[in-house]
Amino acid sequence: MNYIKKLQAENADLKEELRAIKYAVDNFRSVLASPKFYYDTTIQVSDVHNYLDIIESKDTLALAEEAQKESAYRTKYYGHN
Repeated sequence: MNYIKKLQAENADLKEELRAIKYAVDNFRSVLASPKFYYDTTIQVSDVHNYLDIIESKDTLALAEEAQKESAYRTKYYGHN
């Protein structure tokens, strides 16, 4: 593989990683904007650490999608996250 092709592949990988991180951050923002925090604006430190672990993970996109599904389930059935 020549140098330019290698850089293009690396660039594509980094763009995908950035997209996944942005997705995870947006998901965390949506959790913070959920009805759960309308009246009680406190959040458990462990929840923050869990979301930061998701953001830092190699499998960011898959974990963020899983967290979003879980959050939607909790909202649907319990009225909060």
